[in-house]
Amino acid sequence: MTTTAELDMQGIDGALTLPDGQLAALSVKKVTQRREAAGEGRFSSRQMAHWKHVVEVAYTIDPPEVSQERERRARQDNTRERYQLYYELAIRLQRRLPNGFVVFQAEYPRGVEKLLATLSSEEKLISWEKTLRFCLALR
Repeated sequence: MTTTAELDMQGIDGALTLPDGQLAALSVKKVTQRREAAGEGRFSSRQMAHWKHVVEVAYTIDPPEVSQERERRARQDNTRERYQLYYELAIRLQRRLPNGFVVFQAEYPRGVEKLLATLSSEEKLISWEKTLRFCLALR
């Protein structure tokens, strides 16, 4: 059995046993503006061999107004769309506590569960964008 430390080194924050008995991994990551951390493959798990699916789940600590302002100032459509996703994440799937902590609304993990039920066996790594778009579309 894999230990918690081993999962953490793989970038895995949670493991789920699917109805077919196979394992799915959750990789929960904070949205960041740092270029070196925001690039392609940022959320990818290094060792995916024994996972049926690795699902990336994003969260943001920025207030919704920050994403909204960045979206307004964006010069490229893909950048504008990304900030729109961050905004929707912040207002619809998260809740900001008075102490600044961010927690998921119940719909977010439920949406991830529903997403897992729809995936084909060929889909190994599920990007945070796909996860987020799927969960937002459920409302």
